[in-house]
Amino acid sequence: MKDAKILVVGSLNMDITATTHIFPAEGETVLGDRLSEAPGGKGLNQACQIGRLGGNVKMVGALGNDDSGKALVATLKASGVDTEDILIKDGVTTGTAIVLLEVDEKGNGANRIIVIPGANLLFNYEDIAFLEKMIKEFAIIILQLEIPMSVNEKIAALAKKNGIKVMLNPAPYAPLSDELLRDIDFLSPNEHELQALTGIDVRRDDGSYSKDKIKEAFMLLHARGLKALLITLGESGSVYIDEDKFLEVAAIKTIAVDTTAAGDSFVSSFSYRIAQGDDILKAMTFATKAAAYTVSHLGASSSLPRLADLD
Repeated sequence: MKDAKILVVGSLNMDITATTHIFPAEGETVLGDRLSEAPGGKGLNQACQIGRLGGNVKMVGALGNDDSGKALVATLKASGVDTEDILIKDGVTTGTAIVLLEVDEKGNGANRIIVIPGANLLFNYEDIAFLEKMIKEFAIIILQLEIPMSVNEKIAALAKKNGIKVMLNPAPYAPLSDELLRDIDFLSPNEHELQALTGIDVRRDDGSYSKDKIKEAFMLLHARGLKALLITLGESGSVYIDEDKFLEVAAIKTIAVDTTAAGDSFVSSFSYRIAQGDDILKAMTFATKAAAYTVSHLGASSSLPRLADLD
């Protein structure tokens, strides 16, 4: 499936990042180091990552009719993404993410993000019902939770009806229906999203993760219809679990300059390799390399690697 086509239905944001040496406490003002603006949004990041890896990828989402929207379309096109069916909404703004990035004296970065959805939440399934005619073109569909849940649910149901694989990245956290869990093939939360979904903290007191707790979390979701769980664990790597397999891949050690878009890089790279015919472990290993590259570079879409970068 070398030229397998991938569909990303999701969010498109303009990221405004303020970099500082320390996050301000309540009521506190601190001096920042720099302010930057760059394309982002989970959907855009995931589509751009696949395009930069050489994948055949189509992006569907909504933008405002403004300068930010035009800039995001240009970024997608530059990464090789098909933007023909992105919706342009008059009278609303393109989504915006405000990123606070704390960088310590060793160059390690951590972020806090506020997302103002704008056009991302102002479209419905009827706006993209044209996908029903082309759904069978795709090998896998990637979804996230920065767009209306009703859109995700209907796309997932349509995909299942037509035998198309679905990856759901449940971020930012929101409750998921049993119907949605039954209609997806891969659920890829980070450990915090997994805890919100199941109430289970997979970390031990020493900071390591518990295989038993991961299995317990999976069984809770499996009982509701989930087929497979792919968990990102930051510096601890990633874990895949289904009824038959429990696979672990260690993280690649690197200086975490900016963790923005690391999860997006991992999820989309994994999905890309699955669409190309890789087995689960090979896809996880490839995605781990891509995510390691992303965290070692500044920015969201600007930090996503091309295939040559990974070589």
